[in-house]
Formats: sequence, structure tokens, C-alpha cells
Amino acid sequence: MIFSKYNYLFDSKKYGYFIYNSRTNSFLKLDKSLYKTLLEHQKSNANNIVLEPETLDILNKSKVFVSQNEDNNFYTQRKFIKYQKCFSVTDMGIVIAPTMACNFMCPYCYEADLPATVMSEEVQSEVIKFIESNNGSNNLTLCWHGGEPLLAFDAMKNILDNIENSDKINLRSHQLVTNGYLLDQDKVEYLKKHNLNSVQITIDGLPERHNQSRKHKSGVPTYDKIINNIENLVKIAPECHVNIRVNIHEDNKEDFPILYNTLSDKWKHNNVNVNMVFTEDFGNCKVKCLSKKEYVDFYKNLKNSHDIKEVSFYPKPKDIGCTVDYTNSCIVGPTGDLYKCWVDLGKEDRIIGNIFSNERNYAILSEYIIGTDIFNDPKCKDCLLFPICDGGCSLFRYEHKLNGTEYNVCPINFEDLPKLLELHYEQGLNKLEE
Repeated sequence: MIFSKYNYLFDSKKYGYFIYNSRTNSFLKLDKSLYKTLLEHQKSNANNIVLEPETLDILNKSKVFVSQNEDNNFYTQRKFIKYQKCFSVTDMGIVIAPTMACNFMCPYCYEADLPATVMSEEVQSEVIKFIESNNGSNNLTLCWHGGEPLLAFDAMKNILDNIENSDKINLRSHQLVTNGYLLDQDKVEYLKKHNLNSVQITIDGLPERHNQSRKHKSGVPTYDKIINNIENLVKIAPECHVNIRVNIHEDNKEDFPILYNTLSDKWKHNNVNVNMVFTEDFGNCKVKCLSKKEYVDFYKNLKNSHDIKEVSFYPKPKDIGCTVDYTNSCIVGPTGDLYKCWVDLGKEDRIIGNIFSNERNYAILSEYIIGTDIFNDPKCKDCLLFPICDGGCSLFRYEHKLNGTEYNVCPINFEDLPKLLELHYEQGLNKLEE
């Protein structure tokens, strides 16, 4: 048995000695003697170690010790499982943007200056044929996106009615990404009839900040109307999960804890959660994004200064894959053009095909599905955090390949790992004191 490359030994000046293993996501506290023994074993890379049977059993179950080729085999297995899923045609995932028009002008939007085309009836009919002709249509995941998809609600209705009337399509999951401004009672009632499973709506801060960040093109405030629409959604379709997304950047970061507590309390007995993501610059971004080095301090502030107990500092395993990774997933634009990445919508040089043709751009497809994934990034293969990582955004790797753009897709900066583990341990101590 050898010391796994997925182990992380560290000496916390505050709390003592620990070992973390990313393959099993195990976190063990050690006494000083065992810490020194393991540290020496790691340095010597010896095959045998003498420990108490009970201690050795715990370490073996946590995969601290593995057989000679086990770590390499784990990597190969994960690669096999990922590609098995990516090339599967038993399911189909389709994102439809019935228009690229939007009624908002958000300062970080990557879809600025796109044509305000609305999907024609001809394209709508062809979308149905496109879905029916593909394997996996009997297990379809559909997501509406834009622009603002509700600006083309008639197109949405026509497509949904035709999906319902098709004997070849089974709509397993139905999702909507919207700014929420147009999500009135009539639309909610219609979408409920078509089994809408989830809605993502962005609120970017308290009313004043939100109205600056999520600007309506007419200049009218948007916060109150969106909140009222969510309230109606919760009442009319309580089974529909509402994900309130907050895009965190330098200008609104102080609002988040207050907003989080306010909205979580407002809908605490409903199918609603408030979730935050850090704004990233995909181009045209006019806000100051936080650097990854600032993420930990932001999380720490949420816990220590605002007592948000739901904050988790512990590394969370992520499944590999998004739309770009799966051969049977794509984004359909309003003219029928096909894309792999949501951010590519409207970019002519990123079109992979069209629903009116069987021709595909395999140069882009191959790069997204295989060429820019976690298994083709040399930084990932021997990374300590590989077992819990999804590989990050393939788009950034693709941009690097094409244009030499610098990128950092790592979800956790390695130098932040001891801080995160200390905070996690501290969180556990606090729970015991309660």
C-alpha cells in the first residue's frame, strides 16, 4: 500500500494536525505522532507502514493508503464514466432561445448587441422535427433561455403545445431562465400546465442596487415587480423550484447577506432557495469582478459577520459536465443555428450546425466535448483536488487554445485549501457548542 496522491497533510497553527483526502472527501484530525509518521511516509514513498490496526483500518477506508496503481486506475475509471455519459444518446438536453432580444441592460451581460430576432413559425416547426429525429427525445430535458425568452412567449407556447401533441417526445424536465419581469400570472398558469420544474431568476441586491444592476431598458425599476412575480409563482405553482440567483461583484457584495436573509425568511416554507455565483467576465463586462483570492474572505465574512449558517467551507464534489460536454445536448438559437455553449449564442464563429441541416462543425464539437475537458488539461491529471473537481469551464480553455487567453478554471485555489478546512473545522466546533 502506498500514500495516495489525493492526500493533503497540514499543520494548523490554530487547531492542530489534519489529513484531507479528496477521493473520499475525508477529513481526519491527527495527533502529532501520527502526523509526523504520515509525513515521513509521504516523503519516503515507502510501501509499508506500521500502525495500530484500528488506525490503519480508518486510513484505508478513507483511501489515505491505496494499492500501487489504484490512483491511476481511479483517474481512468472517471474518464471512462465521463465519456460514457457524454456519448450517450438515451437522454436529450436542449436549450431553446426563442429570441436574443432582452428588456434589460445588465452591466455584466455577455449577450450585448445581439440581434433582436424572434423565432419564426417555420423554425418552431423545425425545432419539433429536430427533437423527434434525435435519439433521446423520449427522455427530453428542455430549458428556455435568451435574451429574455418571455419576450417570445407565443413561440414558447407553440413549441410546448407541439411537444405535448407529439407521440415521439417525452418532456422529462422543463426549466426556465428568466429575469422574471414578464413572468405574470397568465404565463405561470400556462407553464404550470406544461409541468415547469424549475425557474432561475436573478436578483442582484437590495432594491436600490438591484435596480441599478438589473436595469430595464425603459428605465423603470424592476425589483418590486420581480418579487411580486415570484410570490405569484410560489402560490400558483408551489411544486416548481425557484432558484433566486445573485451575481456577486464588487458593487453588490455588501447587499448579499441582507438580501439572503430577507428572501430566505420570506419564502422559508416554500420551494425557493437563494444561491450566489461570482460574476465572471465573458466579454463586455462593466462591473468589477472579485478575484478568486477574494472568494474565501467573502465566505468567511458571511459566516462570521452575518451568521449565515448555510455557508459551507468544505470542498464539495462536482459532477463533470454541462451542455458543451454532451453530444446529445445543444442550444438552439432563434434562427435555428446550433451552439454548444450558452455564452456562444449569437456568435457566428461558434455555430456548430443548424436544425435545417445534418452538417455539423466537428472542429468545434471535438474541442468542446473532448479537447478542452479536464482529461486534456495537464494541470488536472495529478492535481490533489481532481476527484472532487468538474474541471471548470471548458470555454476558457477553448479561448486559451484559440487566442492564448490566460485562464484559471480551478474552483479552489490550492493555497486557500488550509483556510477552508480550518473554517470547516471551526464551524463543526461551533455546532458542538450550540
